[in-house]
Formats: sequence, structure tokens, C-alpha cells
Amino acid sequence: MNKSKGFTVIELIVVVVIIAVLAIIVTTNVVSYNNKGKNAAIKADLGNELTEATKYFESDPSYAGTYNFWCVSASVTKFKNAAENKGATDWKCFCDKDTSMPICRDINGNNTKWCTSVILVGSGAGTYCVDSSGAKLSGKTCSPGSGVCQ
Repeated sequence: MNKSKGFTVIELIVVVVIIAVLAIIVTTNVVSYNNKGKNAAIKADLGNELTEATKYFESDPSYAGTYNFWCVSASVTKFKNAAENKGATDWKCFCDKDTSMPICRDINGNNTKWCTSVILVGSGAGTYCVDSSGAKLSGKTCSPGSGVCQ
């Protein structure tokens, strides 16, 4: 009777394939959960931008000259950088009075509409948009001259 000890090549291949499949599944899920966390943080940043905009536009009217350029303000730049550091792309911020500059006040100094949108992290994550009406919408973007998520 010839009894060999050890594993056959087929058994080893099957074990390696099973381990590889499990590693792929785990890696995919970890990346997916990581992207979901980043997207939640990006959405929170855009929500904070709404709060900041409320303070910005309702503060002392003597700062009216600085209101004109909300989309290039230090506040928006801070949120833009935070979102891009988390992996968001195609950041857009527009006002309804946009021509070549992101002007968010009309000639009389009245507030006008503005919106900000980004492409979220991960394939199929889509877009996220916030606007001056308080809307927080997935799957929407903003475009020049609109000032609202569409």
C-alpha cells in the first residue's frame, strides 16, 4: 500500500482560487465602503456650505462688495478643496447672474440664486448638488446662469 502524504496539485489550485475570489470580494467591498464614507463627508461639506452661505449673504450689508463673488470666496474655496481632497471631481459653483464672473448679487445689491455640484467618488456614485433654496439633491448638477440644481 502506497500512502502519500500531502496535497495534490488540483487541491492546491482549488484552495488558491477560493482564496483569490474571497480576496477580490473583500477588496471590492472595502473600496465600496471607503467611497461611501468619502461621499458622506463630501455631502456634509456641501451641507456646511449652505450654512456658510446663509451667514455670508445675511451678514452686514456693508460687505456688499465682497458678496458679488460668492463662488470664488474663501468659504467656497475651503469646501471645494475639502471635497477634492476626498476625491470629488468636476466641482461647479454658479450664480444665476453668471456671465464671465460668478456674481451672486444683482446691480441693486440683492441676493440672487447660486448652486454648487460635484461628481462623487466611485463609479456610478453620480453627482450631488446644493443650492441657495436649501436643496440637497443627488443626481443633479448646476450650470452657468441657473443658480439652481437641475
